[in-house]
Amino acid sequence: MEKYTVLIADDEFWIRDNLKKMLEECKFDLYVPAPARDGLEAVKRTKQDKPDIVLTDIDMPGINGIELIQMLKDSAPEIEIIVISGYQDFEYVRDALVLGAIDYLLKPINLSALESVLEKAIMNIMHRDEDNLKKSIRQKDMLRYSSYLQDQEYSLMVSHYDSFSLVENQIAELELDYVGYCLVLVNLNGFTRMCRKCEEKELHEEIYQVKEYIRKKLSGRMGIVFHNIYVSDEFVIICDTPQEEMHRLGEELAKELPVREKCCCTVVVSRYTYSWRKIKEVYLSTKVALLSKEYRNYNYVGIADEDGKNEGKKRISSEQERNLTQSVRMKNKKEIMSVLEEIHLADSSTEKWSFLEVKQTVNKIAWIFMEDQEVVKNQQKKIEMEYLFEHLNMVLESYSIRDVCQVLTEMADKLLEQNQEILEENESIQSIMLQCQKYIKEYFYEDLSLSGLADRYHVSASYFSKAFKQVTGENLMSCISRVRIEKAVQYMEQGLTLTEIAQRVGYDDYSYFNRVFRKIMGKGPREYKMTGDPVSRG
Repeated sequence: MEKYTVLIADDEFWIRDNLKKMLEECKFDLYVPAPARDGLEAVKRTKQDKPDIVLTDIDMPGINGIELIQMLKDSAPEIEIIVISGYQDFEYVRDALVLGAIDYLLKPINLSALESVLEKAIMNIMHRDEDNLKKSIRQKDMLRYSSYLQDQEYSLMVSHYDSFSLVENQIAELELDYVGYCLVLVNLNGFTRMCRKCEEKELHEEIYQVKEYIRKKLSGRMGIVFHNIYVSDEFVIICDTPQEEMHRLGEELAKELPVREKCCCTVVVSRYTYSWRKIKEVYLSTKVALLSKEYRNYNYVGIADEDGKNEGKKRISSEQERNLTQSVRMKNKKEIMSVLEEIHLADSSTEKWSFLEVKQTVNKIAWIFMEDQEVVKNQQKKIEMEYLFEHLNMVLESYSIRDVCQVLTEMADKLLEQNQEILEENESIQSIMLQCQKYIKEYFYEDLSLSGLADRYHVSASYFSKAFKQVTGENLMSCISRVRIEKAVQYMEQGLTLTEIAQRVGYDDYSYFNRVFRKIMGKGPREYKMTGDPVSRG
């Protein structure tokens, strides 16, 4: 899924901060750069960050929201603009919409409303991108790329209940609702690995050739053939052909599909159905049947109703899981290997485990290993474990159980290798926290944050926060605020303005400085300065 950049422009800190958090938590994959504090800064940030979407307040100092929209539409008309308005400014919303804003949000903003307007903006971008793609491709490549766009639509149809409308017209033309259809999953084990070696153009060509071969095999029968973009090894056939006939076709495909490298082919045919509204349900049941087949590395053709009967008989037991967890915590290699042998994972092929059972068991073991990483403070070691975890998933999809067991062994060895390092680091953690405390007192004016300080001392953020409070007796952010306010009180003796003081102690936003000062000192900085209270020093 493509990541979209969203720029916030608002002069109120709390709105900027809340919007940023909501954008980071919403259902879309977004990149949210540092927000702009006014319209002028938004213009500058637009050139720098090149956002896809801009969320702008109407009422801002300098360049207001209306003026900003005019400038953006002149310089970057492709940007989708959403305006933020209070009820008192609502009369300006109409002007904003006339100028090209696609929608508006009323304060206070909730997550549901935000996601709704973002979805509208993203759909506009997607449609525009599709249009641009079609215009930019050379005529001789048009067929291949249009085929890819169809793959996108049909993949959404079997993955999301609310996406049926995207292809409803095409489906209506086929009239399969009247004659019925079955769905066929064609899984090419090794296809993804092969495609990683291809250039993008070669990849599209390879996918197109596979689909064309399947279409020819259908011999003019009514139906759809597409590549599932969300599962790269998977091709889907939806056809009005009876189940038994599709089974015979599957046997031919398993033997003859024209791919560049040898790929094991698994074909599963769904039950016959008569409603396109059940397309996702049919797809999922066929997928379960595919995953429930015996774990083996050769061509296989089956019917969904016949698959999955033995699922759930094998996998890691609760007792084995507890024993493995305890062994990992104790860093006992002998016991770890004993549990892994007891599970008989290496014999899963001969013992006829289903692929789903193998996958669930392997993921459970890997997560037990990964959960132990919370205490690891060496970032490099964490990266190594994360790499092994990702590599494990890739190997698992290759159906090579020998390689899977090898990666699990490597993960276990890595855990044990880290044990001594963990002990040594625990001895020095008090020294690290005291160093950090000293650093805060010396560099209080810098942009200090939990994540930044944790990275500086090569410690995970969650562990750093707990350790700092344990060693110093004070929450990290409370310590930063206290030191800054103590410094601010000292600066008051030098005759500086309160705005200058706020900036000197690390607060660009004076209103935020005012709130922090009041919370710690019991009164605002202006009142404190006027009363001449004695200076508190830390």
